[in-house]
Formats: sequence, C-alpha cells, structure tokens
Amino acid sequence: MTHILASFKIIFYFLLFFLIHSLVNTNFLIQNFLGAVLFILFIISSSRRPTPQDKSTVEYPPVSIIIPMRNEERNVTPCLLSLMSLDYPCYEIIVANDSSTDGTREAVLEIKKEYDDKTRLTLIDIHPLQEGWTGKTWALHNAVKKAKYDIWLIADADVRHTPQSLKRSVAHFLANQTDIMTRTPWPIIYTTGEWPMIYIMFLLRYSSWFSDSFLKRNQSFPTEQYVLMSRKFYGSSGGYSSVRDFIPEIMALVNIAHRLGKKVVRMDDDLLDITVRMYEGRRATTQGIVRAMDFRVISFYPFLAISLTIAWVVDGISKIVSSIFIPGSAMLIPGLISYALFSILFTWYLSRSRHLRIIGLFAPILVLNFIYLTILSIFKRTVEKQVIWRGRIINVVQLF
Repeated sequence: MTHILASFKIIFYFLLFFLIHSLVNTNFLIQNFLGAVLFILFIISSSRRPTPQDKSTVEYPPVSIIIPMRNEERNVTPCLLSLMSLDYPCYEIIVANDSSTDGTREAVLEIKKEYDDKTRLTLIDIHPLQEGWTGKTWALHNAVKKAKYDIWLIADADVRHTPQSLKRSVAHFLANQTDIMTRTPWPIIYTTGEWPMIYIMFLLRYSSWFSDSFLKRNQSFPTEQYVLMSRKFYGSSGGYSSVRDFIPEIMALVNIAHRLGKKVVRMDDDLLDITVRMYEGRRATTQGIVRAMDFRVISFYPFLAISLTIAWVVDGISKIVSSIFIPGSAMLIPGLISYALFSILFTWYLSRSRHLRIIGLFAPILVLNFIYLTILSIFKRTVEKQVIWRGRIINVVQLF
C-alpha cells in the first residue's frame, strides 16, 4: 500500500512542480523578486543563533548516546574520541555494530580497552539482519533496548562532536519541551564530487524554514545524523519496528510524531559544534543521496519550497540554453540575471556556513544535478528495485 501512495505522490508532485514552474515564470520580475526575497529572509533567519541557555539553571539529565556502525573502521576512533571529550555530567555510549566486515569491531574494542574507565562504552553486535528491515533500523531497534537513560542521542559514526555540543543540544531540547529534535551537522567537503551535499543540506534547511516559519506548518525535513528523542516518545510511536523499511527512518518517525500531535523541533544554527563528512568522493555521494530519497516521507509544504527554488533556477538556465540555439531570441540577458542572482545569494549563504564561496558560482548547476539524482532514484525504485549501500544490497520500496 505504501508503494502505491509513494507512486501517487511522485505523479502529484511532478504535476505540481510544472504548475508552479508555469505560474512563477510567467513574469520575469515577479519570478526573481519572489525567489530573492524568500532567499534573503531565509539567510537572515538561519544566521540567528539559538538563545543561550543559562547553564547554571539547567539540570542536565543523563543521556544514552547510540551510534550505529557498519564498516566504519576509519570513523571509529575520531567519532568515539570526540564523544569522550564531551563536557557533560552523565552519559553512556552504545555502539551497535551492524555486521561490519572490516575492522570496525576491533577498533571499538581497542578504544574500549584503552579508555574503559572514561567512556562508559558498550559494544553490541547486531546480526543477522531480519527480513523487511534496513540494516540501520534493525541495529537501532536492538541498541535502544540496552539504553539505561530516558533521553537518547542517536548520531551517525561520521559526526564529530565538540565538548559543548551535547549541552547545547540538550538545553535546546529541554527548553522547547519537545519529543524529538534533530540538528543538521555542517557538512565537511573535500572534493568537487561531494559538492551536491552542499545543495542537499541547503534544501533541507530552506524547506524546513519555509514550512515551519513562513507557512506555520510543522512539516520540516529532519536529518538523520543527529537526533535527540525521549524514551516516552519512542514507546508511543511504535519505535523502529514501525519504520523498519524506511530510508531515512527519521523522516518516517517525524511523520508519526506529527500524526500523534507531538512536538518536533529542528535546531539549525551556525555554531559548527557538530560537523560531518557524509560521503567521500562522487560515487559515494551519488549512492548516498539516491539511497536516501524515500518518496513516501515527502511532505507537501517542504516540496512546495523546493519547487519554487528549482523552478526559478531551471527557468534561468533554460533561457540561456534557448538563446544559444534560437538566434535572435531575447532570453540571454534574463537568463543570465536569474543565474547570477541565485549564484550571488547562494554565495552569501555559503559565507554564513563557512564553505568555499566559489561553490556559489556553480549553484544553479547543483540544482540540475539534484534533478538528475531525483530521476536516478526513481529509476532505481522502478527498474532496478534496489540500491547498494555499505556493501549491502537494499531492496527498496518499489514504485509504480
């Protein structure tokens, strides 16, 4: 049933996109003015930092930190050492080893042996993978059973934590009296093949701001790398067994939270106290993005925000291309203006996020690449019906 719903969503959203494209681009001035104003409001809003909490008045509850790992040998040491450096009164670390075939398990044991008196570190071996589950949801389903405390931080192995990061996150979690909270770590980019992640992270933040703040709709795009949730919410949501085949699972959990009337909060800021290098190189970046596009969890208002941005850029590029192949057309200048305006604003956004500003010159190209990755993801789910991740073939929910 869920694959039928996802199929209808794709058809509906494609028709909606073309409608938005037609409406927005009927007037060149309106198109650029609307796009620019929304972009500027987003940048101003996203540059605001959370209100500092008075640390002397915050009673920090104990936290269970749960890290699922599969073939994360290179991430084990920097991840766990950053967690050990947390300035937090009471926490435990649970590593869920998801049938790793490299040296992940051995690396965790080495850290545990060397720092056992400081880490409160527990290693859980997860195997075998049960049918109908993704590796991550199965690992987390088993790991949370070992958690001693009532507030959980679930973070990916490639996230790096600064000493104050957990205090800031828990203080925000408590101040907002929320049931589930996500943060978006700043992506660390080393190669041009990883540039698409810059635009993906932008879309996540932009669409969430658009739906939460502008439309007053709590339909944000959460990120799975850093999630705080309470044991109470987990129990009422049905837990990971209710989202066992979703990628990423956090989007499905957040949708459940919305249906239950629970409060969902995103903590987006430019503190840079948590960072992540999700993928290394072009191939891993492409595979990771395609894997994570589960169309069952896409909400209407975030899609509306994404469509407005993409329609703006696509129209500008199409005008430039048309001027090349249609002699005498008057589309070149309007197209260049749209391209330049989006690039300038995206460069401003990058300056706030400490990324290379030169990437902003290619921002419209990143938009086209995102469209390509979306089409590729649909292809994987309709023709190949599977994606490969961490050496494991994942049978995705089929479409059409």
